[in-house]
Amino acid sequence: MDITLALRALASERRLQILDWLSEPRKHFREQVDVDLIEDGVCGVLIAEKLKVSAPTLSEHMRVLTAAKLVRAKRVKQWTMYKRNEAAIWEVKRDIPRLFGSMIVVRGGAERLPSNDCASSVSEPCLHTAAYVSRCTVIPLD
Repeated sequence: MDITLALRALASERRLQILDWLSEPRKHFREQVDVDLIEDGVCGVLIAEKLKVSAPTLSEHMRVLTAAKLVRAKRVKQWTMYKRNEAAIWEVKRDIPRLFGSMIVVRGGAERLPSNDCASSVSEPCLHTAAYVSRCTVIPLD
C-alpha cells in the first residue's frame, strides 16, 4: 500500500463521494443486468450518471482510486465494474495516525466521527448520540 497514492486519491471530494456510494451499492445504485452490485461491483456508467460527469472524467477518477488500490476494477463483457477494496481502506485508516501522530485537529463546522469515538475528554463539546464535534477540537486517535 502506497499511502501517498491513497492520500492523493482521498484529496478529491468526488472520489470520496464515489467511495461512500460504493460502501452501500444497493442503496445508491439501481440493479444491473448480468451482475450483482455486491459481488461484482457497480458499473462505471452508473457511477458516471450519479456523479453527473462524462465517461472520460469518471475514468480518470477511477484510475486514481484503482492505482491507490482503494477500489478494484473487474471487466464484465464490455463494462468495467468497481467495488471498494476494504482491506486497503482499512490499511489507510490504520496508517493515518502513524503519519500524523497521536491526534488530529478538526477545524470549523461539525465533523462526523466514527460512532465508537468520543472527544469528550477534550475541552470542546461532544454530542455522544450523534458523535459530532463542533468548533476546533483536538481528537486523540489512540
